[in-house]
Amino acid sequence: MDYDTLSQQVNGVIVRVQHDISMKKKNNAAYENGKDKAMDTHIEEFQKRNVPVAVYAYVNGKSESEMRKEAQKFYERSEKYKPTYWWLDVEEVTMKTDFNRGIEAFRDELAKLGAKNIGIYTQDWFITANQLDVEPFSSVWLAHYGGDTGYWDTSPDTTIPYDLHQYTSRGRLNGFAGDLDFNRVTNIEDYNKLFNHGQPIK
Repeated sequence: MDYDTLSQQVNGVIVRVQHDISMKKKNNAAYENGKDKAMDTHIEEFQKRNVPVAVYAYVNGKSESEMRKEAQKFYERSEKYKPTYWWLDVEEVTMKTDFNRGIEAFRDELAKLGAKNIGIYTQDWFITANQLDVEPFSSVWLAHYGGDTGYWDTSPDTTIPYDLHQYTSRGRLNGFAGDLDFNRVTNIEDYNKLFNHGQPIK
């Protein structure tokens, strides 16, 4: 990954911190404790080049207590970097009953520890199908790929208010040989909210 080249092409990045807090199988991207192997390098290299960095954790707790433990690890691993935003990546129902309480336990624990600006990443159909309560979050980030062409070719058809749209998993940039997830904001206010600690660009 050529950080010098990449940093010239992006206005902000969102770095994965963890996938759960224990891995069932060996994983090239994460340690057995769930921590992403490249998170520290990614954050430090982009911040060194003045690229705003937000962070996310894949939510996988099977109970409220597990959700709180995941939040604690997420905070412990990320806090020193002062991320612009904290995101909960919610893609699967991991609790048999009252999944909303579990998600809220994660968000609440993160807030109690001192995290500001906590958002949820998911899909509009997933919110509807599982009756997720996104109200407690200060922002919603929706994945909606359309044709997943590498370009923005569609937007979510939803009444759910959102600030960030992930529109492809097949984005390409000079400086990295693989695919990247690309996201867009619709106005400068949303950008400042998510990547500039809510402050207007000077």
